[in-house]
Amino acid sequence: MGTAVRTKGDVPAFPAVTNLTVQQLYKLELAGLWPLGIAMGNCSWYDRHADCSSEGNWNNREMYAHTGVIEQAQHNASARFKAEVVGLNALGAVNVEVKRHFHQHEWEANERSHTAFLAEVMLLGTAVHRRESKAIPRPKLVLDLGGGKTIDLGPKHGIKSETAAAKKSAHAEFTKREG
Repeated sequence: MGTAVRTKGDVPAFPAVTNLTVQQLYKLELAGLWPLGIAMGNCSWYDRHADCSSEGNWNNREMYAHTGVIEQAQHNASARFKAEVVGLNALGAVNVEVKRHFHQHEWEANERSHTAFLAEVMLLGTAVHRRESKAIPRPKLVLDLGGGKTIDLGPKHGIKSETAAAKKSAHAEFTKREG
């Protein structure tokens, strides 16, 4: 399920697949960027002999075999993600999600217990490029008073001055009642 969004200006020849919300897509367009597609990089790295005993200790220290598995999985997933972004001729990627899962299980061979370790890493994001047309204008902040009447609360009219005037009026009304 997804959301279709239509824009003005240079409309792409194909629809963009993205993991962005409509609000994030709007902010992206305000910045003059547009999604090209989803880029993904993943890796599962497995070490059959990630035993504490093979590392020579049972103390509370770094487990080098586990660290090596995690680093290798992260490196490969990142390289694959970057290759997909470059393959889309993108400027970069936004809204990148990183998911990591680790699994450990014990197994026996020749009456010895061993520990195997698996690291799964996945990166998922939206590849973007700069739009050729100018960015769309920011929306106006308008207060609907009903009956077709509105107040423009934009920077020209300044919401602060209206708020200050309303505070003065409320203070004057309160002072009248007290006096």
